[in-house]
Amino acid sequence: MFTFISRQTKSVRNVASRAPAVPFQRFHRNTPSATMPTLNNGLPIPAMGLGTYKISGADGVRTLQLAITAGYRLFDTASAYGNESTLGETLAGVDRSDVFVVSKLGPGFHRPERVEEGVRGSLTRLGLEYVDLYLMHSPVGMVFGDEGLVDDGVSPVDTWHALEECYRKGLVRSIGVSNFSEAQLGAVLEGGGVKPAVHQFECSVGFREERMVGMCREEGVLVMAYRPLGKPKVELKKPDYLYEGKVVEVARELGKTPAQVALRFLIEEGFVPIPKSSNAERLKENLAVLDFKLDQETMERLRTSVVQHDRTATLDWLKGAKHYPF
Repeated sequence: MFTFISRQTKSVRNVASRAPAVPFQRFHRNTPSATMPTLNNGLPIPAMGLGTYKISGADGVRTLQLAITAGYRLFDTASAYGNESTLGETLAGVDRSDVFVVSKLGPGFHRPERVEEGVRGSLTRLGLEYVDLYLMHSPVGMVFGDEGLVDDGVSPVDTWHALEECYRKGLVRSIGVSNFSEAQLGAVLEGGGVKPAVHQFECSVGFREERMVGMCREEGVLVMAYRPLGKPKVELKKPDYLYEGKVVEVARELGKTPAQVALRFLIEEGFVPIPKSSNAERLKENLAVLDFKLDQETMERLRTSVVQHDRTATLDWLKGAKHYPF
């Protein structure tokens, strides 16, 4: 049983758990562009991962097996996705020290007295003794047993304090947040005893969230980018930056695809993108972004020329909630 109990103080905002000596060896190929980021508690994390939303069941297991074969070692799931057991089944024969598992607290488990129950439920479904990173999926809690009802009586900071206890008990090796506003992240940073290791939110070359990114950088919170290619609609050629403009221009210059350039942009910014795909060739294509780099001149061209789009993940079903972030 993985056990790690540590006293925490405000001056020591996060503590590394007992990580394997050389984790994720097969994920990071021996190339200059495959440098492994490190969380603010000293835990190494793969430079890119796979989002698993809607990847479930027998087909999901096959997709995840393809991903492992391709070289993926970071997998992002959530209680709300309903597929933690699918990921757990896939990882049953994999060396635990060679994968980095991210999951998220179910919305009905935000009350402090329910948080550990929610974490342990994730562990049971995953078949794991610990997860590498556990996030609050959003700042909005729902009523336990009726997750169609918002629970405005619980604050994100109260939930965070309970999640800190799960970290101290060694159930999770790092903790973070997802879909928070700047004010909400600030409240956790101010009121918590453990600094979030990660903030996961929508981020792409076409939706850079510069103020939130700046805050995360200042505080040493790693950005994990979901929807790193926007919300692709091939039939409409959306988002447009994948079909025209500077991203396409750079892709032609480098002999890469626009999607690869868009993903590599995020890695060069120091973020960990988690694109989702169930297509075997696309899985390989996405992971190949670890094999090249973008120089600073190219990065600046992309920063200054790609038109910024609106947020696509607006969490509309939470609008009206006291702690709705957007």
